[in-house]
Amino acid sequence: MLKALTAIVVALPILLTSTQSYALGRTGKITGIFLSSPGNMPFRISLDNAPPECTGGILYLDTTHPNYQAYVSGLMLAFSLGKQVTVYYVQAQAVPDSSLPACAIQEYGFS
Repeated sequence: MLKALTAIVVALPILLTSTQSYALGRTGKITGIFLSSPGNMPFRISLDNAPPECTGGILYLDTTHPNYQAYVSGLMLAFSLGKQVTVYYVQAQAVPDSSLPACAIQEYGFS
């Protein structure tokens, strides 16, 4: 498990250098994690510096993301260590019972 976490931490700066040009970025500390069922924004985080264009500052990761497990592990590690993260995201689907969009996490990194 330690090797897997080390690999995640080492790979994150590489991810940041390849950020997609259409993604928005925000840096802050994760203030909360919420888990839900697949198809319902199953892994959500909130930041202390929440993006105003995301409903309630919700940034989510869907189980269809190819690196879902690695991203979730890294975000939970950053949360538990109290680290600042830089999250790149795009506005995505509407949140149920709201006309405002949530934001899908594209890439992130922390140090």
